[in-house]
Amino acid sequence: MYKKLTFLYFLLYYLCLLAQSEYFFDNFTSSISINLNWSYWTLNTNPNVKAESSMQDFEAVDGRILELTFPGGESSVGPTKGPNLFSNQFFKYGTFRTRLKSASCKSNEGVISGFFTYFNDGRTDENGNGLPDNSEIDIELLGAEKNCIWMTIWTDYDEVTGNFRKVTRKVNLVTGDILETPPGQENTYNLINPGYKFTPTFSDFDHTANYYEYGFYWSSTSIKFFVKIETSTIELWNYSNPIFIPKNPARLMFNLWHNNIHWHNGQNADPPSSDAIFKIDWVEYKSIDNIDEYHSLIIIIFPQNSGMVEVNPVSSNNRYVKGSTVVLTAIPNSGYTFSHWSGSVSGTMNPINVVMDSDKSLTANFKLQDTTVYYTLSVNVSPQGGGEVQVSPSSADGRYVAGTQVTLTAVANSGYEFSHWSGDASGTVNQINVVMDSDKSITANFKLQGTTIYYTLTVNVNPQGGGVVQVSPSSADGRYVAGTQVTLTAVANSGYEFSHWSGSVSDTMNPIDVYMDSNKSITANFVVKGSTSSKIVLLKPKIVLTPDDDKNNVIDFSESGSKQLDRVKIYSLNGDEVVIIEGPVFEWRGLDSKGKKVPSGVYIYQIEEKEKLITGTILVLR
Repeated sequence: MYKKLTFLYFLLYYLCLLAQSEYFFDNFTSSISINLNWSYWTLNTNPNVKAESSMQDFEAVDGRILELTFPGGESSVGPTKGPNLFSNQFFKYGTFRTRLKSASCKSNEGVISGFFTYFNDGRTDENGNGLPDNSEIDIELLGAEKNCIWMTIWTDYDEVTGNFRKVTRKVNLVTGDILETPPGQENTYNLINPGYKFTPTFSDFDHTANYYEYGFYWSSTSIKFFVKIETSTIELWNYSNPIFIPKNPARLMFNLWHNNIHWHNGQNADPPSSDAIFKIDWVEYKSIDNIDEYHSLIIIIFPQNSGMVEVNPVSSNNRYVKGSTVVLTAIPNSGYTFSHWSGSVSGTMNPINVVMDSDKSLTANFKLQDTTVYYTLSVNVSPQGGGEVQVSPSSADGRYVAGTQVTLTAVANSGYEFSHWSGDASGTVNQINVVMDSDKSITANFKLQGTTIYYTLTVNVNPQGGGVVQVSPSSADGRYVAGTQVTLTAVANSGYEFSHWSGSVSDTMNPIDVYMDSNKSITANFVVKGSTSSKIVLLKPKIVLTPDDDKNNVIDFSESGSKQLDRVKIYSLNGDEVVIIEGPVFEWRGLDSKGKKVPSGVYIYQIEEKEKLITGTILVLR
């Protein structure tokens, strides 16, 4: 239960009008210090215990969130020692909803993320049972129990005696296991298995890894808890004993704190070893009188600052009478064009009419003008007359939209047979798939039936005496059948270390695989150990970043094989600096230095190491 705050705080209850708000919504885009909807509170003097709004998060509906932080290593226990955000308004019966991702921690640690209503002044006793009223409805998510949701309804709590009345239910959405307060034991913390499982279950539910929408419906006779998973709203608990339903108006609150005892097994819980961060996207309240008569309209612009939406008629609180029609017109800013609507409404019509038959949340998507990237595919045949290449999909001018997959099938003419691919493709299989992430020139090589094509591999060492190159498979004369894969391993002599490959191959990897689709001359370059001379190595990676999809939406440069990363720089093709990435996390999600999404296209990266500069290219597709 949320421990009692100071007397001064509760005095505000009597200074505020208890008139219940009809509707409330906040998506935390303004600073907490100037947001009149909320107040911040904590008894912890650690400055890293904090609440910060308008924090960037690409998973948020509008790209901005509220973050509550409990720092790693902080051992203070209890809600009063964590960050607390409470509404300046009081609320009573209605529906409370929020979209959030709970703070995570290790299984031996304890952190709790809370969304709840709360009132207790230590004196009011409207139900006349001799205990101070405690109007509190909790949804609590424990970092050590990432599959479980804890729900508690409090009606009474006496801070002096510790006596209370409350009911609790815990649901594991992966296993379906339930624990709840047994009837008649509302003044204890005892929980029992009711003898049945919760359905449905969700094998991948993890409140520390994903955003979900949580909420409850509060009336004078019942409280219904729910969670929304994808498009399905799942009722978690429908509690209807009016004796244990809170009756007092209460503030809406979020908090994050360290529990030193695990609730599920009573064992000690350690403080979080790293920062625990509770992320809240938005919160909404609808009074019980307006749940069915009015609906809310949330409009999001993507990307930010790309345009605006003109709304007719305008509503000061984004609420519209059920069944009314709202006209939305998307207006792009300079340099952008309107793309499409998504969310509750989809399509490319502009303007559109939206019928308010339910709550609506929709996004106006804009795009930069002329952002489509094309690459050219050149297909050749050697020798002429040896065969042909079938291309699917075909292109009259050989140009393809970046990211297109093209299938090439080599078909030999009479008297010939397919040998291998060369150029920007390799291998001896006659059908290959090519992803158009750059301009490409590919040759299908044929040979007369019954003949064999050979290519020569020449391997050099620089400087002489710096090391040797092991070749597998070996060849006495350096000749290999076309399409053979040869592995080269550079082995440095005493006092030297391997630097890079040059010639037909430019790379720092060791060993490397070489496909014999032409004659090749490759040099293994060594340097004296401890040499401080910088080395510049040009790589030609085929890195594709698709920031708007679930896959390939982040590049982790720490996985590039670099052991001493200093920083990473991203440039546009014309040399303009896009962003500088400095540790300890070396990831890029396709954002510039201002947090704005970069347009589709090719970008250059530079990885700065202690004695080496590695460069390469990235294709961004949106």
